[in-house]
Order: sequence, then structure tokens, then C-alpha cells
Amino acid sequence: MYLGSPLLPMNVSLQKATQDLKEAFAKKYWNEPEIVNETLLLVPYLLFNYHYYVEKQEEGSQKIKKAFNGILAIDAHAIKIEEHMTDLIKYNWKKSDQNTPKKEFDEKWNNIDKKEQYEIVKLKTAEYFDVPKQNVLITSIRKVLVPFFVFKVTCNETEYKVKMNVVDGTFYGLEGVLPREKGTLELTKETLNELKKPSKWVEYSKEIIFGAANVGKKVASVEKEKSFKEKGTKTNLAFFARPEILIIIMLLALLLIYLALFV
Repeated sequence: MYLGSPLLPMNVSLQKATQDLKEAFAKKYWNEPEIVNETLLLVPYLLFNYHYYVEKQEEGSQKIKKAFNGILAIDAHAIKIEEHMTDLIKYNWKKSDQNTPKKEFDEKWNNIDKKEQYEIVKLKTAEYFDVPKQNVLITSIRKVLVPFFVFKVTCNETEYKVKMNVVDGTFYGLEGVLPREKGTLELTKETLNELKKPSKWVEYSKEIIFGAANVGKKVASVEKEKSFKEKGTKTNLAFFARPEILIIIMLLALLLIYLALFV
């Protein structure tokens, strides 16, 4: 069977798209997202050439100051110009065909009627460039279908809708996925794994020393202010702010955590 308009090439398989989606969620610490739905959606786009000009007042009349020309794409379902889709459509047009996909699909309705598409595209272009409608000319309007995989993903009872452009593998909607907060055990295990590397010990040691130095200054300042009021106290808090003492305490804490988790 054939489609009514050319379809851009489907360069990403559903299996690859699903795996990439899982990896994208894993980067936000969601290691087992539940993919509850996956749909192949064909979205109609119009690729067109635009020409517009701006005018200036000169010698009592309006004259053309500068003219502009280019190519743009408009989502014919949402009726919205999407400049970022222009090159993708333009450079993949020759690879398109009108064969129906082997996978079950839905085709979005084209909301720009062919009889009115010139006027609508002209109107949206004038709005996009913020120029008078009469200053715009539109030529060579061509319709094409762009394939998207649409996923519904559930994480901890929260549902996300994510789209992938099947032509180039770009995801849309991941910015709305919030990272999962790691638990104490996860953070502890990660820290212990990092401490297996000598370079990480150096990094952590620097952080401890500099952090301890700052704490020491604050504690010393407080102790100095309170020394006259608390002459009878036997505990010197500044002692615990010394870098070597803090390092020993942290190492002992790590040892105890390690024994609790793995022994």
C-alpha cells in the first residue's frame, strides 16, 4: 500500500529507540522505567520557500529597504513553524518514499487545507518574522510525512510522554523528566567504589582538608568568644576540627559502613 505523501526514512528501529530511551532515563537514575505504550506517528509537514521584505520611508513614499529569502518547515497538524526541522526535511527528502510502514501506525490529521495552505503559510510566516502579511510571498509548498515514535513511560507512578524523531534519533520531552533522588545506600556504595581508585582518595582528601580548615576557623572563632563564659568546660571543640582528626573519623566511618554493607 502507498501513503498519500512521501515519508522520510525511518533510520532508527523500535528496538534501538527503546534501548536509547532506557539509557536516557538511566542517566537520570531511573534504571527500570516502565514503557507502557509505544506508537509510530506520522506527522504532516510542509516545506516551503519564503520571500519577504522590509520597507522604509523615503522622499514621501515607501521603498524596499531589504529583501530576505529562505526555506522553512511548518507542522501542518499543529500549524506551527518549526525552523529546526527545515534541514532535516530538506536533506532527507530524496530518501523518502510512499510505501506504508510495516509497523502499525497513526497519521496525524493535516489541519492546513490544500485550498487555503498558501494563505495560512503566508500568515504564519508573517507572524514568525514579525512583518506585514502583504510583504510576504510563498512558493514551492511541498508536503512530507515525518515519523515519530511516541512513548508513555511510567516511573514511580509518574507518567511521562516522550517522542523520538525516527529520522535522526532526537528525543523530545526528556527535559520534563525529573532525576530520581538517590538513597543513602546507593550514595554510600558509589562513594566506596570511587574510593577504590587512588586518584579519588587524593580528591576526597583535598575536600576534607579544605573543608576542615574552614570548619576549624569557624569553631576557633566561636570558642574564642565563648572561652570567657565557659571556663569550666572540659571539651575543646576545636580539637575535632583538626584535619587529621576529621580524616581519621571519616575513614573509621567508611570502614564501619563497609562492614555493615558487605560483611
